[in-house]
Amino acid sequence: MQNSAAGLLFLVIAGALCHPAAAAEAGRPLSAIDWLSRSVETPAAEPGEDAPGTETATDPPDATQERLPPKISARPLGPPEPETGGLVAAGDLGLPGDLWGASTAEDIALRLARLPDNLPATARDLLRRVLIVRQDSPAQGDDLDILLKARVDALLEMGALDAARLLLGARPPEDAELFRRWFDIALLTGGETEACRWLAERPDLSPTYPARIFCLARNGDWHVAALTLGTAESLGILSPEEDALLARFLDPELFDAVPPPPRRPTPLLFRLYEAAGDRLPTLALPLAFAHADLAPILGWKARLEASERLARAGVLGPGDLFDVYSERGAAASGGRRSLLRMAAYQGRPSVPPAYVDPDAPEDAFLAALVAGDPSGAPAPSPLSRAIRDGFLRQRADGPLADLEAADRKGEALFLALGWIGEANAGDPDRLAEALALLRRLGLDDTARRIAVDLLIEAERA
Repeated sequence: MQNSAAGLLFLVIAGALCHPAAAAEAGRPLSAIDWLSRSVETPAAEPGEDAPGTETATDPPDATQERLPPKISARPLGPPEPETGGLVAAGDLGLPGDLWGASTAEDIALRLARLPDNLPATARDLLRRVLIVRQDSPAQGDDLDILLKARVDALLEMGALDAARLLLGARPPEDAELFRRWFDIALLTGGETEACRWLAERPDLSPTYPARIFCLARNGDWHVAALTLGTAESLGILSPEEDALLARFLDPELFDAVPPPPRRPTPLLFRLYEAAGDRLPTLALPLAFAHADLAPILGWKARLEASERLARAGVLGPGDLFDVYSERGAAASGGRRSLLRMAAYQGRPSVPPAYVDPDAPEDAFLAALVAGDPSGAPAPSPLSRAIRDGFLRQRADGPLADLEAADRKGEALFLALGWIGEANAGDPDRLAEALALLRRLGLDDTARRIAVDLLIEAERA
């Protein structure tokens, strides 16, 4: 019975998550992130009150209702709110504490959503720091949930799951949209048992059938999970195609393959494929999924690839990466980076002259940049000239200066990071102005390390 229930469980959730009806709600996207699981729905309105844009509907009674979390209108009292302010003081991370200034929460969220995903590692680290620090609230508007969701989404897209989880608070948030993010973080970091326990204790969150069935099974209640699946079928959640998949999975002697996954599986679906013995490779999935490959039960190669991917994105620290490297002996052959570039990438204040090739002008410029004086050597490329201009520029004009003068420094910083992400194919003057803004904000060392990243990345291209 357990094997049958497991098959039923897997296929109904796979079908429900892939079903067109699960892709949108009231004609609007569920989230700015297209891979979030549809784990909960917006809680139902109070009796006699219809939620905006929804129709009143009542589920038919079924045999599972006595064992499932009841749908009630009461809400828990007194849970701590998510860390809308941040995790650490801005000054502790070398950042201004008034970045939001006169901006609105909506404007800040929009700037965040427009950031490219190709930021250099040091720029991504700066963005992560900005997203987790405590900042004065925006002077315009009071919808701080918009800003919190935007910050959490940006951290999720960066793969910074630990920071996103901490920003959401010590306990699962009450807001349904925030809970969906918390739930998926738990799925990707091996915390599904805790997530399902919390979901069972939070009936006001209105878990969807896929999440409800998954958590019933995770909690060991396979019989009720199977009955809930039957309810889902009676409600028409399963399509004929999904019924066919269910039949295939119920008879492994005739069919030995699970259904092909969608292009963008959710964390919930990812875990279900894993439970079915057909674990999905994470290299083609969003960066956040790489955390699932860090589990100790996986092979060293998979953990090494995931660690390198997260380290390149600035999410995993050098020490954590070294720990994975040190589990096996080094290969006898393979590339080694030049000492100059290793020293530059590590953020040293200077490099020994012996590391610099006297016949390579790019080496001389890189060494001068590491020492904090890019004017101390000729700039041999348009990129290096833009970097030098950014460190020597005294004037402050253009869009960044306008935002800065309007007390919208955070928006200016996000716009500057976008220009940095486009540096190798963008406008050199924009890169120069972006670096100059960082220096005006007191981020000289960060600007220097970003410039080093850009030069090294350009050499790899």
